[in-house]
Amino acid sequence: MVSYTSDDNVQNLVYGATNNDLDAASTAARDAATSIINSYLDIQKDIASPSDAVTRCATFLAAGMLSTGPKDKLEENTYYKTGIALLE
Repeated sequence: MVSYTSDDNVQNLVYGATNNDLDAASTAARDAATSIINSYLDIQKDIASPSDAVTRCATFLAAGMLSTGPKDKLEENTYYKTGIALLE
């Protein structure tokens, strides 16, 4: 799987800095964001060279996942809502 954004993009949006200790969590969120985008677009194969719009969408979706606590609702997260709006 090719994630449509980078750990640095996601971590900078959520935390304002990068932290290699958080790479596993941000990578999981990026992979999930990529799957959401592929599902929405109804494609089976990852986009080899995603556009800036796809990258921004993936960044916001992943940031939403990363910044949502276990007791929070993902669909209420501002980053996640922004990613969904970009996707639509």
